[in-house]
Amino acid sequence: MPAAIPLEAPSPDGVLFGTDRLRALLSENASASPVELKSKLLTSLRNWTGGRLDHDDVTFLAIEVA
Repeated sequence: MPAAIPLEAPSPDGVLFGTDRLRALLSENASASPVELKSKLLTSLRNWTGGRLDHDDVTFLAIEVA
């Protein structure tokens, strides 16, 4: 597995969201559709950051492989 890439979304006290939280979210939602996954990730990021996503750019891609 490649080296961890820090997810920069900071909490109000400055702690980054991080790859461990992302991996946990992906694992917990393994059967979610790409649309559901997008919604869950955005909700999680907003909860983590206190609602703000203006720290930097926010880009992700969710695809379904059939």
